[in-house]
Amino acid sequence: MTAERLPRISVVVLAYNHGPYIAQCLEGILAQDYAGQVEVLVGEDHSSDDTLATVKRYAALNPNTVHVLTSDTNVGMHANHRRLLDAASGDLVAYCEGDDYWQATDKLTVQANHLARHPHHVGVHSDVDHIIPVRHRWYVMRDYWTKHIERPAETTFDDLLIRNTVQTCSLMIRAEAATSYPSSTLARGRYQIEDWPLFLHATTFGPFGLVDRSLATYRRLPGSATQQGPAAAERRIMDQLRLVDNAVELAGLPLERRRAGAETTRDALVWNALSAGDGAMLIRALDVPSEHGANPHPRDALLRRLASLPVATVLGRGATRVIQARQLLKYRPE
Repeated sequence: MTAERLPRISVVVLAYNHGPYIAQCLEGILAQDYAGQVEVLVGEDHSSDDTLATVKRYAALNPNTVHVLTSDTNVGMHANHRRLLDAASGDLVAYCEGDDYWQATDKLTVQANHLARHPHHVGVHSDVDHIIPVRHRWYVMRDYWTKHIERPAETTFDDLLIRNTVQTCSLMIRAEAATSYPSSTLARGRYQIEDWPLFLHATTFGPFGLVDRSLATYRRLPGSATQQGPAAAERRIMDQLRLVDNAVELAGLPLERRRAGAETTRDALVWNALSAGDGAMLIRALDVPSEHGANPHPRDALLRRLASLPVATVLGRGATRVIQARQLLKYRPE
């Protein structure tokens, strides 16, 4: 296929206070070996650091490729995402948030080729590396998903009702699924997370395929949307219950279909409470999901007794330290 006939790709970059990382993000995108046309749309959300200056510099050096969308006020994650999708002109849309990056220079080529070979796939994602900061060093978790959870060759709407196993920085989707999202009912839900509703909306068009190798790197930054401590995590995970309920209702599915998602969410709430060593949070984790159809778990009685004991705090924090230590022993510093 000639370059003229290759699909045009819009790369969507949400950037807010990503000054230390945005250059690496843009370099990874500009280093792609894709032979077709690529536009890089950077939504710079009125950062208080030098993010805007950096992206403007890249736009000046690459005026035909990098385009900056910004404003005089902070519009927030949801509006920033929507204005980028409104501006996207590609046949395919790929994502890379400003603190993440693509280490594989063939990411766009591999994923565009996958979608050409699998016309029933609405999108395609991949494994990713995770990196976390510990005492001013970055620890690299290679092939994170492969080592932590088995993922199917196709991810469907039903799969996403149970658990989100798609990393945004690894995703490419067809334009019709992406650009129709801002006007969708799920987009109007204004959930605390924006990626999972997008994935659910997209998979109403068809499943996601999987490239079983790491093409991108996700950076776990303290203070980011998913790294704001146990209390914020509890609110975010609870909001997932609302998302699953609404997605089931919108799809016209029987309410029993939400049960597996509610049970997975309960597990996430329980782990968050144990990690925090918070007995009251643990009780809340055990109480709420049953309202959403989750069946009782055999361990629930034991966890309720644990929540009432002072040892719960020690156990929770101790368990977290042990798991973190094991993770750091498995992965090398960058």
